[in-house]
Formats: sequence, structure tokens, C-alpha cells
Amino acid sequence: MAVGVLVGIYLPGVPELLSKFEYARVSIPVAILIWIMIYPMMLKVDFNSIRQMGRIQKD
Repeated sequence: MAVGVLVGIYLPGVPELLSKFEYARVSIPVAILIWIMIYPMMLKVDFNSIRQMGRIQKD
């Protein structure tokens, strides 16, 4: 967070440049950073338990 604040203070052109990368009113840089934050949690999904849930519901 400190780096972001410092960039905003000393390099005011960077936030302006990043604000140009939007699609459907969604900031692409923010979307990418959120994906990077969530991806490791997605890797810890126990797919075997998901498969077992499918078997239980079929019975």
C-alpha cells in the first residue's frame, strides 16, 4: 500500500495511465491483481471431495 501511495504522490501520471485500462467500467489492472490474490486459494480446492459430493447426490 505504501508503494501505491508513493507512486500516486511522486508519479501522478501512473494512476492516470492505469485508469485508461477499463472495460465495461471495470479496471483491468485491479481485476488482474484480484485474480492474482484469489488464484492460490483456488488451487487448494479438494477436487476429490467435489467428485464425492456428485456421487452422494446421485444415490
